[in-house]
Amino acid sequence: MRVVWVTGTNGFIGSHVVERLISEKSYHVVGLSKGENRLSSIPELEYFEIDLSTDFDSKVTELLPQPDIIVHCAAISQVDLCERDPGLCESINVVATEKLVKIAKEYQAQFIFFSSDFVFDGSKKEIHEHDQTTPISVYGRSKEKAEYLVQSSGLKWSIIRPVLVYGYSRAASRNNIFSWVYTALRNEEKLQIVNDQFRTPTFVMDVVELVSGILNKKSTGIYHIGGNDVVSVCDFAQYIAVASGVDEELIQPKSSDLVSGGKLRPQYSCVNNSKINKEFQMTPLGFKEGILKAIQQIENRGR
Repeated sequence: MRVVWVTGTNGFIGSHVVERLISEKSYHVVGLSKGENRLSSIPELEYFEIDLSTDFDSKVTELLPQPDIIVHCAAISQVDLCERDPGLCESINVVATEKLVKIAKEYQAQFIFFSSDFVFDGSKKEIHEHDQTTPISVYGRSKEKAEYLVQSSGLKWSIIRPVLVYGYSRAASRNNIFSWVYTALRNEEKLQIVNDQFRTPTFVMDVVELVSGILNKKSTGIYHIGGNDVVSVCDFAQYIAVASGVDEELIQPKSSDLVSGGKLRPQYSCVNNSKINKEFQMTPLGFKEGILKAIQQIENRGR
């Protein structure tokens, strides 16, 4: 079995990556994350409690199985927090990536890095893998710097840039756009959502399908992944209301100019999927079908 380190296993994407790789029964999965293991119900996962920003050094790595693959999901992705504390953002998103790249080079491990669509400024209505990065936030610039570290490493690397990933995870402590809106609507809370930012929202299971494809084919390069529809963030949220059978007027449209940190987020973040279509025969779900599947994930929790 190939040994795979997955960072951020207590997070949204990382937890799903763990479940998918263990289900394939071809990998020994080692989870690295802060806090107690939230996937303790999966006995096959070998878990290590590690803070990548502070205590990830050679003494720690000597205790871990040597990796054949590193899937680096851990990050600080809260755009506003990164603006307030750029040092913390740098330590997690850049320095920790640099440490992991160094380890991967030591063992010649395949390296998969989760970046972000926020490495672009949102001026293009459709972005491709070969487009020049132009981040407009501290968060976006940190991901751009980390991408450079990966690309210049000499490793067999892949970079994934997903767009507005959504769904449900029984492990993740933080909400994503879907779980935040769904929970608020169930509590009959009113939400103000931007109506002038456009995305290709990505169902989380499509993201883990791409990770699996990259590993199985040992593919390298940059990969964009987004859902099969372009939709405003507000319209996305309103469809969660429709699909959940609650009052969609609880979602109130608002301009980015009137939202804290609104200008730190790209106006357009809509990716072209032609590369993954061709290499992996993947067609990610449109947002309506994806939202219905995300609701099923929540309704099936605990089963």
